[in-house]
Amino acid sequence: MMHEKGGNEVPRLYIIGLGGPGDPGLITVMGAEVLRQVKLVFIPPHSTGSNRSLAYTIVSRYVSPDAQIVFLGFPMVKEPSAETLMANASVICDGLRRYGSVAFVVLGDPSLYSTFYRVKPFINCDYEPIIIPGVSSIMACAAKAGVNLAIGGESIVILVGDDTERLTRAMDFADTIIVLKGNTDMGGIAALLRDHGYSVTYARRCYMDGELIIKEPSGELPRDYFSLIIARRIYK
Repeated sequence: MMHEKGGNEVPRLYIIGLGGPGDPGLITVMGAEVLRQVKLVFIPPHSTGSNRSLAYTIVSRYVSPDAQIVFLGFPMVKEPSAETLMANASVICDGLRRYGSVAFVVLGDPSLYSTFYRVKPFINCDYEPIIIPGVSSIMACAAKAGVNLAIGGESIVILVGDDTERLTRAMDFADTIIVLKGNTDMGGIAALLRDHGYSVTYARRCYMDGELIIKEPSGELPRDYFSLIIARRIYK
């Protein structure tokens, strides 16, 4: 699977999901094997500084002692500038040219709100992207809470934060609504969903220290980036 730099081989960039949101045991066997072999691992920042330390804790468990770990220099802002993204893409290209195979890790799954897809349009060197999926926080918290997300032909809508306009539209048709990145008024969102005929589960830091699962919550809820709401429509 892996190869070192040499000949005319195209460098490989392994984008590895570390499991969601931060349990070292939830990384896939494939992801762990790649981390053991690569000599360079990029860790991007996320919405909070603690995300970096979570990612580093997982990576350091699996990488070889001589591997280099590089924290990419993103500012902690919602929308990084094109200049910032280009600068980080340049660092990634330098690593690809030097090592041939490098890893870019993300918490959760690379295909769901990951930093990689922000940087990808700016990586203008020759490389082969290899996506290694991870367990998303949605799946991790549904498992911890024992919540079935869908059955048969049911629909699922995934939203972020307190976008009440989209939430209102989703409640017209969605069987399951998931609200991520809960550093907002999750209590108000839970109440709105409950008033529209949904059974609500609040989950925070699943598989992490500080884990909290509340079925049918009421009142104010903790505001935590690593929290989410899973709402299932009640059919009578």
